[in-house]
Amino acid sequence: TTISYSSCLFWQYYCEQFGTTADPAYGVDAIATYWSSGANPTGTDGVTMLNNALNVLSPGTSFEDVFEDFSIAIYAKDLADSSTPAKWRFVDDDETDGSENYGTVSRAIDPVPTLSPASSFTIAGDTVDDWSNKYYEVEIDPTVKVITVDFDQSTTNKLFYALLAMDGDDLEYSYTVESQDFNRAIVNNNYDKVVVIVAGLENTDSNLAVFDATFDSGDPDLYIMSPENSPVTAQARVGLHDNPEKFVAIVDVYHREKAPVHGFFTENFQAQVGGFDATVLAAVDVYGKYFLQIMAPNQSADGLYDLSVDLIDSDSNVVDSDTEVDSVNYVENYYYDIMLNIDRSGSMGTDKMAAAKSAGKLLVDSFLSEDQLGVVAFDTDADLMHELMKLTSINRATAYDKIDAITADAATSIGDGLFICQDELYNKGIADYPDHIIVLSDGKENRDQRIADVLPLLLGNGTIVHVIIIGELPSSEEDVYDTMQALAADTGGTFFYCFDPSSGDISNDLAELYRAIAENVRPMERFYHDRGSINPGNFKEFELEVTDDMEIV
Repeated sequence: TTISYSSCLFWQYYCEQFGTTADPAYGVDAIATYWSSGANPTGTDGVTMLNNALNVLSPGTSFEDVFEDFSIAIYAKDLADSSTPAKWRFVDDDETDGSENYGTVSRAIDPVPTLSPASSFTIAGDTVDDWSNKYYEVEIDPTVKVITVDFDQSTTNKLFYALLAMDGDDLEYSYTVESQDFNRAIVNNNYDKVVVIVAGLENTDSNLAVFDATFDSGDPDLYIMSPENSPVTAQARVGLHDNPEKFVAIVDVYHREKAPVHGFFTENFQAQVGGFDATVLAAVDVYGKYFLQIMAPNQSADGLYDLSVDLIDSDSNVVDSDTEVDSVNYVENYYYDIMLNIDRSGSMGTDKMAAAKSAGKLLVDSFLSEDQLGVVAFDTDADLMHELMKLTSINRATAYDKIDAITADAATSIGDGLFICQDELYNKGIADYPDHIIVLSDGKENRDQRIADVLPLLLGNGTIVHVIIIGELPSSEEDVYDTMQALAADTGGTFFYCFDPSSGDISNDLAELYRAIAENVRPMERFYHDRGSINPGNFKEFELEVTDDMEIV
């Protein structure tokens, strides 16, 4: 193995990122580690030696990670430092004689084209070699509303894609992903140019990855996905007409009904219920779906009302609208069917399992006596631990006992747990009770059924799934985050991450997350919060102010 001058820019990046930051020997120790017998006792290929050196200098970082960031840095080095992270720039980017900065990277499209409204263009049959990169820069006409990029590979290599959007020299937006193909649509928030960086990794299909690259523009379309009029459980229930609660609406914003459009903010949405303005309190982009928290306005009487949502641009012009008829229900009493789906696979261990049980019992106490709750535990298979039933005092106590009886063992079949939960909701759920499943897991599914097998059943029954991932996952399983976030987003649920026992107060962390989900399911507002530990036999006093407008439930 040799270190080549033809790759000197990469080696400089490596030294700056992973070596010491003191002159005069700035970063030289990173080279010394690369050649050291401790990191590399025997000579082998350069990629393996780099991975061994990085394991010493920055455990958990791979050559692939560094190459991806380097591919961005040699473009982003020309942007304002204040707008880019340190890993996407150089400490010293001067030529050896100090006359000027390193030259810019060559663009794959020359001259650089301009994307104008209702226009598109395609570069067909382009290629990128393994461990090389290309830069597709496009200038943006200020009147373009949505920018869509689509890279469709005819080979099957895993490539690295980075989409950067700039306003002048400031990096305003970035998105990165490893995948075979790449499709992304973003709203034009005053960008004057975008670039898609394509980097070949360890191409396994062939040395050359072959793809078509398309840039497109147009207007976005908005669709209300939730709430809906039918079935009854799909309606938003907001309480009494003269004292309504907040509710969540889910909308899709698409370009050409194909690519979800990212980059809209709360101020880009406005809503009306029954013809009255309803304040959009927050808008969160979750995997291409926007979750809108809306404050329901007062109405003249209880009953069903239409929901209308407008998508507006920065000049307050309405870009698109949608209405869901009779989808918001002003009603006094409303209750829920809840299934708690707990991972009991061997990886849960003692600390995680104890925390899951403790927090699970808190969840049981978070719902009303007319709500229904059941418990499922899954490992290689799944078992119904507690049937779905109303939370009477006796049934609550039984639920506590069933949760306490769960022990950790075997593999992980999240799909089996979801299937048993859905089966219980279908057979024992009350017709006008909305259905929710809360999943707690610490790892990647490795046994059938899989989430993908059960998802159509969940969607077909309108079941909302909330997900908690507990503990840090190894890099080989990081796709679990995407899978579980997508499960929550597709069904209209929430996603949370909980630290592992070594990095957080896990029992209280899990309790917080369960409580947050309960507050999301049943509109509640917390007026006092504290946390800590109480030794057995001891107690702690809290002084709470109770006002006249509070109701005992």
